Amino acid sequence: MCGWAWNETQPTRPTRLLIQVDGAHAGVVVPQDFRADLVAAGIGHGCFAFSWRVPDLYRDGQPHEVRIIHSEFNQELPHSPRMIMLAASTSLAAARTDFVKPFVNNELTLWPNGVQGEADTAVAEIAPGLVVAADPNCGNARYMLIEPRLQAGRTQAIFGTRISFDELAPWWLHHRLAPQPHPQLVRGVMISVELALGEAEDPIAQRPCEIWLSRQTKAGFEKVRRLSRGRVFRRATLLTYMLQLSPGEQKLANAKLLYVSVTVEKCRSLRAYPGQVVRSDPPPPEGFRGFEDRRMDGAFAECLRLARVNNKVALFATLLPPLPGEAPADPRPEARPPALSSSTGYPFVQVIIPVYNGDAPILECLRSVQAETTTPFQVLIVNDGSRQHTNSMLQDMVASDPRFVMLDRQVNKGYTKSINEAIKLTSAEWVVILNSDTVLSKGWLAKMLDAALSATDIGMVGALSNAASYQSVPRIKNANGSWSKNDFMRPGDVPLVQAEIDKVTERAYPEMPLLNGFCTLIKRDVFDQAGLYDEDAFPIGYGEENDLCIRARKAGFKLVVADDCFVFHRKSVSFGTKRRKPLTRAGSLELMNKHPGVSLSSLEQMMQDNPVLARLRRALANLEKQIG
Repeated sequence: MCGWAWNETQPTRPTRLLIQVDGAHAGVVVPQDFRADLVAAGIGHGCFAFSWRVPDLYRDGQPHEVRIIHSEFNQELPHSPRMIMLAASTSLAAARTDFVKPFVNNELTLWPNGVQGEADTAVAEIAPGLVVAADPNCGNARYMLIEPRLQAGRTQAIFGTRISFDELAPWWLHHRLAPQPHPQLVRGVMISVELALGEAEDPIAQRPCEIWLSRQTKAGFEKVRRLSRGRVFRRATLLTYMLQLSPGEQKLANAKLLYVSVTVEKCRSLRAYPGQVVRSDPPPPEGFRGFEDRRMDGAFAECLRLARVNNKVALFATLLPPLPGEAPADPRPEARPPALSSSTGYPFVQVIIPVYNGDAPILECLRSVQAETTTPFQVLIVNDGSRQHTNSMLQDMVASDPRFVMLDRQVNKGYTKSINEAIKLTSAEWVVILNSDTVLSKGWLAKMLDAALSATDIGMVGALSNAASYQSVPRIKNANGSWSKNDFMRPGDVPLVQAEIDKVTERAYPEMPLLNGFCTLIKRDVFDQAGLYDEDAFPIGYGEENDLCIRARKAGFKLVVADDCFVFHRKSVSFGTKRRKPLTRAGSLELMNKHPGVSLSSLEQMMQDNPVLARLRRALANLEKQIG
């Protein structure tokens, strides 16, 4: 058989055609050949030719009725139906087995009267367990089976239903719960149902809808309780709801009297696929069953994540009980275990040092790693297309120490891509991202690990420095408002500065909303749950560490500063100050665009007002004189 079909709504896209033979679903055809001659003749905006081979099942010398149905307009094509009668095929027996098997299943046996038809009563059972109840003003109901779709978690495609009416009016679609429901229904399951407005019949783009649990009575259907509310659009819309049956409701389901019902306000056509279990959850907290509109659950969870990032969890938790899976905040301070010592051992850590050009400062950084690290480590140097002098220096360092390895990139690809490539090559539970313009203090990594292992939910640890914004000591900013680099310090002063910090530190490991990226210890779980650095938004850095910090906090990780660890930071070895300023401004704009709802100014104020670091700075106020 051959013919042509048109698509008025999307002229460039072929439309699906449903083939029905003798009232049974026989196949789906997608026209492929565009017919420009028919378009030129004014027959339609988008015309496509199609062909369909009649299966040998129907080559039996008997007449058969073939209907070709437009899947989006729910209408038969012109000259449909057609009667065919083909000579008997010698391979009929084999063809019958091959063809019938895919369609003779539990899905299609629910449609004993064919895959389409009309219902001229206000309440009509169009298939066993599937009932349409309409306002009398709706007119006749037309129904049809629509093409199967494979949904997540299923190995077999499921068939959907299209219901359409003559007029816009509210109506219901009731789907009976199977008797003896799955035991999970008693504990509670999350179910997702796919709905969509008819693309051709309705001139509307969206409509409010509700999902109810209802029971069948002699008078019709009676509402039991609402499961969800939302909106249905022309595109496929997934609505989810929690279904947890009480003992009384389970008895109604066993008696085939309990239905899940969908109603859409004043719509003419609706496409619906049966609900599918998407996950099984434990019962939600007593007294809180979620919102009527299930979309609010996700919005509420996002608000909780933003509250966590903005340090407003305690205030937000007083508004509503926590959602399932969100543990209530414990007002008691967490008991801090004793810090590890070198005698108890520390986990193996891999240190990533990206390098792009430079000479003596980079060599000083690498030598300080060798001399001042007292715990097991490996250094992965990422040589990001440096000049020959830097290449030779790095190769000599790698050759002299087996704990140093190098990823040599011939072409410069940017700071963030370099870090991500190195992270993918590492396997340790903890990774340090270390700038090449730093000088380390004795036992720096052990101190950072002490902070990291002081609580199970810590994901990132930063260090104190002379030039690390709010992690700087003793001054954060200069008199003119610019960031202070505490220029009175030199790399040779690191032992003295660390000794003075050891005298006054509280080892409180204060929590911070952001960490400066010059030296950061990061748990691998952070990358697994929050992702790597965003190399598209921040290709050469300047904002990438703040972005990762925000994502890590949204994922539930804490960020702390090892307030007993000092790392000297030169700044601007790879990029000069003039180039760094526009990069910083661009990174800040990208950060605000990427994280709406996160107040960067509020986060900065929190870091500036941190009481632990404020006391530490006051205790180090005379540091410049002591270094003298």
